[in-house]
Amino acid sequence: MTDANTPTRHETRLALVLNGGVSLAVWMGGVTHELDLLRRASSGVDSPGAVADEDRPVFEIWERLARNAGTKISIDIVSGTSAGGLNGLLLATALARGSALPNLRSVWQESAALDQLLKPLTKPVNSVLRGQAFEEKMRAALNTIGDCAACPQQPVTLFITATALDGRSKQFSDGFGAVFDVRDHRRLYRFQQGERVTYTKNARQTWDMKRKLHTDFDKANDDCLVLAARATASFPVAFGPVSESLLMKYRQEPPAALGFPASCVMDGGVLNNAPFGPVLDAITRRKIDLPVRRVVAFLVPSSGRIPPEDTKDRACDEVKWFAAGMSAVRYPGEVNFRSGTEDLAKRLASSIRDRQLELFQRMATDSDLDETTRKVASDLLPEYRRNRARAVLYDVRKRMTALGRVNCLAATPEAERKWVDEVLGAGRPEEGTWARPNWVPRSDASEILRPFEGERATRWSWGLSTAERVLQCLIGHLHQPLVVDRGGKFDTARGPLSEGARKISEGLRDVLAMTDAANLELLTHARGGEFADDGAARLCQRVFDDLAIPQKAAGIILQAANDYIEAVREATRLMSEDGSDFGTEWAYQGNWDANSVVAACLAVEVLCRTYAPPAEVVEPLAPQFDFLRLGPDNISPLFDEDRYDGMGDRKLFGIKFEHFGAFIDPEWRRSDFAWGRLDGAHHLLYLLPGLSDQDRRSAEVELHLAILRAEAPRGPTGELATARAARAWMEGNLQKQQMSNHDLMEAFYRGNDRAKETLKDVMESVGRLLKESGKQPARGPVPRWAAVWETVVAYGECVLDPFLSKADLAGKENRKRRWLRRLTRPLRRAISTAFQRDPTEIPRKAKEGLKQTARTVVIGILVVIAVAFAVALALGLVLGMRLG
Repeated sequence: MTDANTPTRHETRLALVLNGGVSLAVWMGGVTHELDLLRRASSGVDSPGAVADEDRPVFEIWERLARNAGTKISIDIVSGTSAGGLNGLLLATALARGSALPNLRSVWQESAALDQLLKPLTKPVNSVLRGQAFEEKMRAALNTIGDCAACPQQPVTLFITATALDGRSKQFSDGFGAVFDVRDHRRLYRFQQGERVTYTKNARQTWDMKRKLHTDFDKANDDCLVLAARATASFPVAFGPVSESLLMKYRQEPPAALGFPASCVMDGGVLNNAPFGPVLDAITRRKIDLPVRRVVAFLVPSSGRIPPEDTKDRACDEVKWFAAGMSAVRYPGEVNFRSGTEDLAKRLASSIRDRQLELFQRMATDSDLDETTRKVASDLLPEYRRNRARAVLYDVRKRMTALGRVNCLAATPEAERKWVDEVLGAGRPEEGTWARPNWVPRSDASEILRPFEGERATRWSWGLSTAERVLQCLIGHLHQPLVVDRGGKFDTARGPLSEGARKISEGLRDVLAMTDAANLELLTHARGGEFADDGAARLCQRVFDDLAIPQKAAGIILQAANDYIEAVREATRLMSEDGSDFGTEWAYQGNWDANSVVAACLAVEVLCRTYAPPAEVVEPLAPQFDFLRLGPDNISPLFDEDRYDGMGDRKLFGIKFEHFGAFIDPEWRRSDFAWGRLDGAHHLLYLLPGLSDQDRRSAEVELHLAILRAEAPRGPTGELATARAARAWMEGNLQKQQMSNHDLMEAFYRGNDRAKETLKDVMESVGRLLKESGKQPARGPVPRWAAVWETVVAYGECVLDPFLSKADLAGKENRKRRWLRRLTRPLRRAISTAFQRDPTEIPRKAKEGLKQTARTVVIGILVVIAVAFAVALALGLVLGMRLG
């Protein structure tokens, strides 16, 4: 262990992706609680009252572990869906307002209680539970997060997903001209706080950078935040859909350019349960002031290992119909998770960031390699120009196609060489129109060797994606010695290197703002037009000229090069005065000037992208990150026994009863919340550098004991439970989890009158929902199946007596069906009796009533047959007597 005064040398910034899971929101609440506790403990945020008394021991353990590791954990990007969206929204709001996270333990004890979501029982039209009740709970939770004006408000980005019920269609055509429609039901909303950098026109009608502090998390915006929470968690049938009207200004998908109006939206997990893509894009746009380890943490409330399918050992003709049906329901959830995971894998595999940085580092170390690389790059420059021009034209035409009335699914053709040469002005005099396009360098070697000589000092002709990669390369090189520093060797150089990286990071954000502005202008000018290669090139030239991009970018790059040199020289001077040097871990050629620094970056650019595919030439570098999957995969070391081994997510009550289990019992919610904290602690320990396996195991045992004591029921006089009592409490929950659903439910309802009343309310609410669903819509076209369903529901009311009031059954139509009511009287009486006395007996009593009804029907049929036979016999006798 290190000294207690060990300074913070490392920072880990978490980008959270929180999955859905209905009542597993409680488990995720526990994980979120532990995440917030760790980030505050590692950051030294311990304001009075911010840490509850029961959590104080856990907070102090995290504080000690983080201090000994010399690390800090922060969270700046949150992306959530459904249940994950609720916890993510509360966490992001607390981060943005610099306030304490609400007591999630209390939030989920109340918000996830069935009796609270059902009462006061109103007449539901489109859901079993009251969305208004849930909305009130979320609003109350947000109200506890106050505006902390004195606290530093950190940059925060929150993404929330939803699913539109009225997905508008986009027209596509195949390669042979046949047109067809594709619907898009996806919705993605973004809430932000921080400095917003935009490139826009000023009062003089010239383009300039505009910086403005912006927040979407202030108190005045609570209505939109609450609506976003309700929208993403409107689980079908359980909660009704809501209108997204108030959320339109935050909507990112579909983009505003498509003009899709507001829709009714429901649970985001239906189509997008793991929104990774926008998170990675947001990482790229973050200001980089310190060398940080970026981690994308995926919170998913299910075990990481998937058991074999139920149909694994069966022949096809042995698979039951319901097994295939349930698979059809489950598989769509697999698609979005698999797609997100594959997207992460693709981005990690295709990134060449490390290769570029390594080559730049070697050039800074080896003057011979530096000279050779520049010469080779100069020789390759004509070929690089062609590839870059081809890639830019491809990208511009692809953007135009996406805005067209019909999107063609034929491959966008790459520009032929003759057209590329035409655009680049091959064979034409220098003063020709296209002899010097402002987004591709000239073929002169001086473009690489002396990029800021003469007029080139005021005009950048390498494009915005290249500018972005140059700045990322400089930032990465300044941070490199600090990233590898584990013993505090480079503490002296930390200040100037970090400050230099911060300044260059500002320039990077300016370049990204210019990229956004240029893309918007391209789309604006291209709307409704068809452009060949020459037209696309001219459009690109026009936009770059109108926005003064070559001039602005040149200033940014030159300033970044000077900031880089100043930072390196100051760091080297301080290290020399301190009697040390960077050694072999980092090097820099002291004779480099701004021209040499940028030339080295451009030489790396040419070598890496001369023969790269078009997408790699124009797209920015993928962010560098590690991936952490945080789930209920392991059992706590406090219960390291064979009988509990491998329980994984089976230890959670939230997975019971089709993921609605935690809604049922407050004690079950208490258990799941505690497991969320325990599982969170298990995984979060891996973020602390320098811990051996033995130290990590010891720390986990210490943390888990403290967490269990905080979460277990208090003692008789209100004191925290002892370690032994807390362990016994959780062990009792584990034993309950080994019961079947039927036995668990029976044990819960036995003697629990309040729970039985809640079950009655649920059944009555379901009955009312079914009754309302039988009514045809008041306006709009009537679906073909509506009339059939209306008849089914109308006759079903005869059996739904116990769940509906008498007023619901007193109509004229019900009087017409008296024969059915009389026929099913034994079944209705059995259900009604069980409903009033003990709802858990309904299945057994219904079975008995059904048997009695069947006997009644059989006896009735026999009586009818006997009567008919007797009547026929009597008629035969009378007829015979008359004939005789």
